[in-house]
Amino acid sequence: MPQELRTDRQRRSLIIGAPILLALTLALTISCAGSSSDTGPAAEVVPPGEAGSFYYEGLSSLEERIAGADVIARVRLRAVASGTEPLNFERWLGIADDGVIEYTGTLEYRFQALEYLKGSGGGEFVAVVHGYYPHETRAAAAEEGKAFLASRRTQWDGREAIVFLNSDSPWMVNFPRADRYLLANIIDARDQQHPLMDWYTIHSRNDKLWLPADAAGASGASGGAKRFLLDAPAAAGGASGQSGSTPTITLAELKAKIAAIEKEIADGGGSQAYRDCIAFKYLWEREVRHATSPDGSYFYKRFDHAIGSGLPAGTRAFPGIAGQVTWPEGYEQTPSHNWGEYRAVGRDQDLFVPRWPGVADTARPLPAGEYKFYFASRPHVAIICDAHPENELKRLEVFVTVTAPVGTVHEAFFDPFA
Repeated sequence: MPQELRTDRQRRSLIIGAPILLALTLALTISCAGSSSDTGPAAEVVPPGEAGSFYYEGLSSLEERIAGADVIARVRLRAVASGTEPLNFERWLGIADDGVIEYTGTLEYRFQALEYLKGSGGGEFVAVVHGYYPHETRAAAAEEGKAFLASRRTQWDGREAIVFLNSDSPWMVNFPRADRYLLANIIDARDQQHPLMDWYTIHSRNDKLWLPADAAGASGASGGAKRFLLDAPAAAGGASGQSGSTPTITLAELKAKIAAIEKEIADGGGSQAYRDCIAFKYLWEREVRHATSPDGSYFYKRFDHAIGSGLPAGTRAFPGIAGQVTWPEGYEQTPSHNWGEYRAVGRDQDLFVPRWPGVADTARPLPAGEYKFYFASRPHVAIICDAHPENELKRLEVFVTVTAPVGTVHEAFFDPFA
């Protein structure tokens, strides 16, 4: 399962361009493999206990959770039960629908809605937490759901809480439904490699989408003064949650953050495309923040290519994936309507023209010398609000050495464009 699609909150926006994003990822991976000079680490550092396909990319910020949620509510838990949901995996990935239905185990939380901070809904609703792996039979999914129920933490059930929800899931056959939302996903409790690795509780190291009231808030604070936990309290003896005092946020502060992000979206025109773009802006900021931290690994690739001097505009300067992959007929000539864009960024960006499907040509004849630029791809969802962090555009640097024919003297003096 692609890590870009690992949560429903993130996937909700990605689904519209999932096949293209996967193609772009493949393109960069293959083009980098052809590099003749590698000046940085390519592999991500995987924290202990998260080997295999589950790569840790840092804890989401509160802003990311706000921007990525359709509904944010202050709630009180009424009941929880296990269940199942039918899935259509191809629908999730946005590829041809083969009609095959699979199933996932679920936890179904029934909440009383005390207040809607973003979006709206009924006085009660169900929030679904689903399994990560599909099952061929409903019976197998039901067993998974029961395992989730038996293993869940219960110490926060009696407290008010803030929950971050989404209202649809393209891969869940029964969605959308009134007063039924997606909360998050969870790894199969029977998975020995990733036991109960979740993306929603206060103990999650990925997304904390259920923020219980702190002790003071639960015992009588009211209105905007109510406080909610932003992290799990440190355990006895100092094991953490988080060392030191546990961070909290007041209801008033949370409402102010929600209002600020809604204003940011409104200032950009208020469209769903702009809303998705803002959500991804915060997601990418988090990934870069983690990747550039001491625990992360921010990859950089260098690609070297040589061409002759004075060649006409349109000479291939960065071959990228050309000639290394057999694409379906017409793929290289006809980009998808939502593939996004390629950009040249950096010192010599004006001298090169990046284009589909991941190559760059010269913009004019070039005299002898060394030229460089970053070959950057931006998925379509990032363009409307310019969501990509600047250093996300500088992961693949192309060095083009232009060599003059033997015997040429001071060629640059005769450059008609100089």
